[in-house]
Amino acid sequence: NFLIQLYNFLGHSLLSPFECLCGNFILPEPASYVFFFALFNLRNLLYIIRAVAGQWQSSTRCLCVFHVFRRWKTEQNYGKIIKLDSCCPPFPRPTVLPRGKNILIGETHMKLSRYQFEVLAYLERSGRRAYSMRTLSDSLKISASCISDCLDTMAAEGLIQRNGGAPAITESGLAALEPYRVKRAVIMAAGFGSRMMPATADRPKPMVTVNGVRIIDTLLDALVGAGIADITLVRGYKKERFDELLPKYPFLKLVDNDIYDSTNNISSAMAALDSIDNCYLCEADLYITNPGVITKYQYASNILGSYSLETDDWSFRQTDGHITQYQKGNTFCYNYYGISYWTPEDSARLRRDFRQVYEQEPGGRDYFWEFIPLVLRKENYSVQVRPCEKSDIMEIDNYFELAQLDPGYFQERML
Repeated sequence: NFLIQLYNFLGHSLLSPFECLCGNFILPEPASYVFFFALFNLRNLLYIIRAVAGQWQSSTRCLCVFHVFRRWKTEQNYGKIIKLDSCCPPFPRPTVLPRGKNILIGETHMKLSRYQFEVLAYLERSGRRAYSMRTLSDSLKISASCISDCLDTMAAEGLIQRNGGAPAITESGLAALEPYRVKRAVIMAAGFGSRMMPATADRPKPMVTVNGVRIIDTLLDALVGAGIADITLVRGYKKERFDELLPKYPFLKLVDNDIYDSTNNISSAMAALDSIDNCYLCEADLYITNPGVITKYQYASNILGSYSLETDDWSFRQTDGHITQYQKGNTFCYNYYGISYWTPEDSARLRRDFRQVYEQEPGGRDYFWEFIPLVLRKENYSVQVRPCEKSDIMEIDNYFELAQLDPGYFQERML
């Protein structure tokens, strides 16, 4: 009564028979396994369960997911999913799970498409409420038709629940997002901030207050708000002043860079090298006015930037979705902001390339850290632009700009 025919194929040679049987059958790349079985007393009830074996990224890590693709005939007790304890043949005896469960195998996880990721992350961020397709499209910068397809697919896979126009992410959807969670942050705060004198005479620039709020608190609060508590701060100038952060942020890990005044900020990256892994890499002197620029999940390595027709500051252009032409002064470009995210894979490349440039290249200690992935070793990276508004972050470059934001500094200077 319960037949399981297991097909293990490595190409598309067996795809046509399935297309004939099932009609609109879609098999993602790369394809490894298809499971076809007839169930329950020859009642012509046909299930297709597909298993997509993802790309092996290392000897111990494989992205793989098993889920119901389509159920042609539905009866109350027939929604079954076969769970496999391994994704490699020979296959163990299957066990039956409740209907609607997505399946994670060992430490593997579902590989979301970029569009699925953006929709899921938005729903997680915004919660259950009614969304018009226009709202979703305008917020995510994705066409309504593509979003509709994503919602249909993810509803079929159990990643979301649809209640009229109020889709909500499920536990399975949260599990699918989990591999994209940002695990930690590294903040480089060792510099002097000479252009901010006299405000920096007795404290480092990140500890300067603007209308009663320390500059660095705006970044730390945004990180904590996104659920990130593994935060390493590299300090140098007036380093003891950063101890004042510990009562509010007791989890903060302080790392000293005692050569900050004779090197560029690549030395701060080297001081925290082991912490650069699936992380935000941030400069400490940014006054964050929109905490939403720090998000819980990230899909790909990226750097924050705001669009400019022309700038005389550090900037980059975008080609095929990736950063090019990082330089000072540009047109039709994005202003560089010192908040970036690096995937585990790119983090490993950064650690390797930082060490190589810093220790082996002439003048290697004089580089800005971002110069390594964007210029010197750019062939090793495909870094995306994460757009923001200029109003999301205020860069305070000198004492005059500080006084414009906080009039108390005008009065202090006059005294």
